[in-house]
Amino acid sequence: LKNNPNSPLIHHNLGLVYQRLKNEDLAIRHFKKALKADVNHLDAYYHLGKLLIRTKRGKKARKYLEHYEKLSKHRYLEKKRGPPNPVSLLLRKLDSSSTDSFYEDE
Repeated sequence: LKNNPNSPLIHHNLGLVYQRLKNEDLAIRHFKKALKADVNHLDAYYHLGKLLIRTKRGKKARKYLEHYEKLSKHRYLEKKRGPPNPVSLLLRKLDSSSTDSFYEDE
């Protein structure tokens, strides 16, 4: 990070590490830094969206997950390889249930 402070990959990976350590605020900060460095970083949109749902911020999560879905569809059509990694199930769950019970079974 010292040599490359704007690396989206480093910030994304730090977000994953902090998420695993249950430090959601730092994880969110690093996922957002990854997106600031690369506005097309699919994994950062996905993980940030899921984390925001987990921390009961469903409205914010929707923005990131919808952007993820839009980008992944675009890349699928552009490259024509394998289906996009859909988040439509997460978006449907956001519509149909409260975020309080969203991850009860995990």
